Amino acid sequence: MAPTAKHRLSETDLTTQTLARLDKPDDPRLAEIFEALVRHSHAFVREVGLTHQEWQTGVAFLRAIADFSDDKRNEMILMSDHLGISAMVDLISDRGKTSETSATGLGPFYIPGQPILANDSSILTSDVPGKPMWFRGRVEDTAGQPVENCLIEVWQAHEEGLYDLQEGEAINMRGTFKTDAQGYFGFTAVYPKGYPLPPDGPVKPVMEKVKSAYMRPAHLHTLVRAAEDAPPLVTHLFMPEDPYLDNDPVMGVRSDLMVDVEELPADAEGLPETLAGKASVMLVRYTFVI
Repeated sequence: MAPTAKHRLSETDLTTQTLARLDKPDDPRLAEIFEALVRHSHAFVREVGLTHQEWQTGVAFLRAIADFSDDKRNEMILMSDHLGISAMVDLISDRGKTSETSATGLGPFYIPGQPILANDSSILTSDVPGKPMWFRGRVEDTAGQPVENCLIEVWQAHEEGLYDLQEGEAINMRGTFKTDAQGYFGFTAVYPKGYPLPPDGPVKPVMEKVKSAYMRPAHLHTLVRAAEDAPPLVTHLFMPEDPYLDNDPVMGVRSDLMVDVEELPADAEGLPETLAGKASVMLVRYTFVI
């Protein structure tokens, strides 16, 4: 068979033919997403003039991310965070919000299914570095009314910037709480500090090559549900004095996500039993609006 114009591809013809060969799925939204993926990915390759070696390097990098990830650590989320994709999805999810708490990324260290703990109990299962912290939270609706029986999952790193999954298999520094009739929940832990991005995976070395910021400001992770089957609010809470707030590599900082912080003396009244005998305690307050 003699070759035709169809067999003599140009760079733009390739995109057109690739789109033409796609079967239209029953799901219109899937069709919209996949067709846009083809158009934009082809445009990216054309714009940078991607070489065979660069393509192979990129494929190997994606393979390394996949090989490193497991059911407890998702390195692809970290890459998405670094490229601003996670933050963009968060901003899109916040379209139309007025006074509700901003959403931010899930991060690579979330573990679902943590047990519900009594309010003001500790999320520490063993000693970790850091100043004692008492977190006092509230969940309210947009009218300022308390939301009862709201589930709040929390997880964090300790003062040296490590999560439990980076130190072993034991669950630590995470738990789930439920709001009372006043919308209150609380727990004790250690006060977080800023830390560098996880150094043990394939993402950090690549981001260092492009001189990306790598120090995360001090934060707590939270996932808030008004009910077990309700869509969650996933967000970070940030410590207002942190020096890295203006250069967060995953672009999660929002003005409404700053907590109130106060240092309490050891003899302060009303401290939970888990904080008895501590020299001083960092009291952290925040109100979620859902």
